[in-house]
Parts: sequence; C-alpha cells; structure tokens
Amino acid sequence: MVSESAALEAESGSRQRQRLQEICDSSRQLARTMEEIVWAQDPKRDDLDKVADYFSSFATKLLADSRVSCRLDFPVDLPAIPLEAQKRHELFLVFKESLNNVIKHAAATEVRIALAWVNQSIHLTIEDNGRGFIVPETAASKGNGLPNMHNRLQRVGGRVVIQSEPGRGTRVEIVLPVNSQPAEKRR
Repeated sequence: MVSESAALEAESGSRQRQRLQEICDSSRQLARTMEEIVWAQDPKRDDLDKVADYFSSFATKLLADSRVSCRLDFPVDLPAIPLEAQKRHELFLVFKESLNNVIKHAAATEVRIALAWVNQSIHLTIEDNGRGFIVPETAASKGNGLPNMHNRLQRVGGRVVIQSEPGRGTRVEIVLPVNSQPAEKRR
C-alpha cells in the first residue's frame, strides 16, 4: 500500500514511478504466492468442495484481471472427500499453469473450467477458444510449463492430457484419482 501511494505521488511516466509500480506488482505476486502456500497446507481446506471453491475464486480473479471471460461448470454438491496437501498443491499448480498459459499464449477471449467427480477421481478441464498450438509429441518442448504439468501430476498418481490445434483453442484435462473415504473412516 505504501509503494502504491508513493507511485501515485511520483511524476507520471517517470523512472521512479515505474520502479515503484514494479515493487507494487512484486508485492502483490508475493502475497498471492504466500496465500497459495498457506491454502495448500491448511488441513481445514482439504475437502473437495473447499478445493472447488478456492479454484473458482482464484480463476475468476485471475481471468478478470486479464479480460478473458470465464465460464465455470462446477457441481453444487461435491462429496466431502479429503484431498491430501501434496495432491491439492500439485493439482493447484497445474491448474494455475493452465490458466497462465491461456492468459500469456492463447489470445483467448473465453475459458471454460469444468470440475467433476467421476470414478473416484477429480476431473478438471480447462478449455479455451484461443489460437491453439501444435502439442509436442514428447515432453520436450520450448518451455518448462507442459513437462512440469505432466511431472507434477505423475508424482501424485494423476495425469494430464493436452489437446490443441492451431486456430481451434486448447483443452487441458486433468485426472487425479483420490482415496474417497471420508477422513473419519480412514483413521
């Protein structure tokens, strides 16, 4: 807040104002990252319905800032299935990477996010109407994003399938099997 106030007081277009704006942006990003870490480790947040609430809130805020419209297709009643911190964290990071890819690379105007509980697994789909791309046949691609998404989900027993075609948008489908016993029955 102090750096935002100082930036507003600095002369418009000045190097000082630019540097203060960089401090503001870095501070916001750091606060968001800390919030994500705290959320991922908080055992009170481990039920699937709370995960869905956090994901929908996160996506709505992130995409609103980028001017990409967001359609959410989340069930109203999800089972009270616990999702351990490591799975929750890896799932979130893949979800976040998918949304960042839409914002940075897709030139999309809309993204649809769907969540479902099917056959003891979380199914999360992120689909955009952007420019699409040719999906590399191997995990070796120009950047680290796609291989990291695959590796993160493999570490926790899940998988990600990326479908895209130039001019037709991209679809990222995440499947994460979960032990569906309520916490009180697993003890």
